[in-house]
Amino acid sequence: MKRILAIVSVLFVMAVPASAQSKETVITSKKMDFDYKRSVVEFSGNVVVVDPQMRIESDDLTVLLNATNEVKSVTATGNVRMKLPDKTATCDKAVYTA
Repeated sequence: MKRILAIVSVLFVMAVPASAQSKETVITSKKMDFDYKRSVVEFSGNVVVVDPQMRIESDDLTVLLNATNEVKSVTATGNVRMKLPDKTATCDKAVYTA
């Protein structure tokens, strides 16, 4: 639950100091849709995920939440680029399952 709260709360902040971002996952995009009934958050348009462990860029990103609002899965689609400190990867679709 902490992870998704960090994701959603940061979306509403216009500027977050770099020191505050070091332990949070921040997602930016041109558009975000949150469907509370379906427990789905959809990001579209120049999606960038900055996480302490990696950076992901994609055209779209879908986050599925479980009944307690914890991340169930994350799917990045379209021109997916992942960067880790010592690795990079590109693909059309990447899926993370918690």
